[in-house]
Order: sequence, then structure tokens, then C-alpha cells
Amino acid sequence: MDHPRGEGNDLRPGEDPLLGATLGDYQVRHRVGEGGIGIVYQALQQSTGRRVAIKVLRPELSSSPKSARRLLEEVQAVGAIRHPSIVETLGWGQLPSDGRCYLVMEYLDGVSLEQLLEKEAPLCADEVMALLDQVLEGLGVAHAAGVVHRDVKAGNIFVTSAAGGARRVKLLDFGLAMHPGRSARMRLTGESCVVGTPDYMAPELTQREPATAQSDLYSVGVLAFHLLTGRLPFIAPSAHEVMRAHAREVPPRPLLFESSVPVELDALVMRLLAKRPADRPPSAEAVRQELFRIARHLAEHPRRKRKPRTALAMIALAVLASAAALAYLALGGR
Repeated sequence: MDHPRGEGNDLRPGEDPLLGATLGDYQVRHRVGEGGIGIVYQALQQSTGRRVAIKVLRPELSSSPKSARRLLEEVQAVGAIRHPSIVETLGWGQLPSDGRCYLVMEYLDGVSLEQLLEKEAPLCADEVMALLDQVLEGLGVAHAAGVVHRDVKAGNIFVTSAAGGARRVKLLDFGLAMHPGRSARMRLTGESCVVGTPDYMAPELTQREPATAQSDLYSVGVLAFHLLTGRLPFIAPSAHEVMRAHAREVPPRPLLFESSVPVELDALVMRLLAKRPADRPPSAEAVRQELFRIARHLAEHPRRKRKPRTALAMIALAVLASAAALAYLALGGR
């Protein structure tokens, strides 16, 4: 299981006391990545020989009740959900040395969708729709269980290879998820804050309004835009300005940046990016059905094959052509 910041993180045993340690039935083998609150290790389940991933709360956060609670929230959020598009949670515990919490998950071979985008963006419409369908299927199951992810983004989606080379996705990091237990606590304590990643944040979340399934669908719209164009809909110097844009500015159409995007898919992305939750599709399953209709329509009415070109590239070609024509005329047509 890799992480955007996880490459090349293996340490010598003397540098990390957890390497080689035994946590119950698990022997820690390698350090493979790290995130905002946790460090991820590859471990071996000794009773079965199965590889697993163990996310351990970072040492500097060991005295932070909020961070420990977030890791346990992840267990609560996904512990009872079983779906091929959601990372499987196997258990949790506390380190005997310092009491830090850890989470045991299935081990994944592959890369994050963020890493995939760095190498291959933009992706073709067919592949984008196939990936989004899996993300939406997983979200639909979570939403049916009363769980809202609240941080859907390319960095929290893992891509693995299935039989035949097909790509499978796994939703990760439910540490910010809204679920029935957390909702009840928030009602009792009045806990409220802006959560999530600004680049993917739904407008209502920037205003500290309650997260709903439609908030996740907005993030899916941002993800679709990113996959189709290789860029985000709003780019600004600061997180505050990005959040302000999500709340107030009209997003650009994917077609403005990538001319190969099907018109129907472009329209669906814009509906997902609607400012008002009520103007977005009603559910993840509704979006999946719309993707199915678009894919079927494209299969029945194939467009003439051409090499995709971005709008910027097309404008550049037009400018070069005009310059060449002017130079020709200046030389008297020789």
C-alpha cells in the first residue's frame, strides 16, 4: 500500500522501534507511507501469512485526544461496511509501549489516484467513467449505512490492478467521515469546524453547514473534472481563496480545457458541481445510472476517432498558423 508521501520510507531497524515489532498476531515488516495523522506499515499476520497494512498514530500526536479520536472514528465509520470499493478494516489496538492507537487494514498493491494523475492525466472518458462508477458504488454503500466520507479526493482513492489488467479502486481514509455515532456526539457537544480538502470541498462545507451525501457528490464532480482535464476547476494562491471560489464562483466546463470530453459527460460534471446540494443528482446510484446511459449512448453513436487535444493546444496551433500566413504574405507570397 503506497501513499503519495510513502515512497522510499523504509528505515533501518534502529531508526524505527516498530520495525520488527509484534502487535498481537501481526509482525511489522516495512514502513511504507505516512499521512496527516498516521504512519503506515506493512505487516504480516502470523497465523495466516497474510500481508496487512497498519496505520499508527504519529508519535507527535500521541497526546492529542482529537487525533486519536479521528483514528478510532475511521474504525467506527468503515468497520461494519464490506464492499470491494472500500478498504477493508480488520481491527485496531494500542501500542504497548506508549498507548498510541493503530488501525489494521487490508494491504493494497498499487498507487493512489493522485499518483496516477501525475503520470497519465488527462484520462480518456471511458476510463474516467469506469473509475467513477466504482467510486460511486462504494460511496453509495457508505451513504446507505449513514456514513458521509467528507474528504473524497484523488489522494484518498487507491488504484489496484485486477485480473485482465482492469483497474480497481478503493476508497481510503474515513477519518473525517460523518456517521451516526459522530453525528450524535456533535449534537451533544456542538462540535463544528471546516473539514476536508479545500480543492475538493463542497460549497456548503466551506460555510460550516452539515455534510450530506450531496457533499460527497460535489467532491466526485471535482474528481471527475480533475481526471478529465488534468487540472482542478479552481486554482488560487491560498486555501481560503480556493474555498471562496467553490462557494461563489461558477466552475469552468471541462470542455474548455479538454476538447475530447463528451458533451453529455461535461453536462453531468457541471450538475455535480452545482452550488446548491438540491441541484445536484439525488444519490450516488443516480450518478451511476447517468454514467451508464452516457456510456451506452457513446457506444451506440461512436464519434470519429481522433487524437484528443486540449483547447489551449488548439488555440496555439491557430496562432502559429496565422503567424505563418502573415510571414508568407510579408515575403510577397514567394
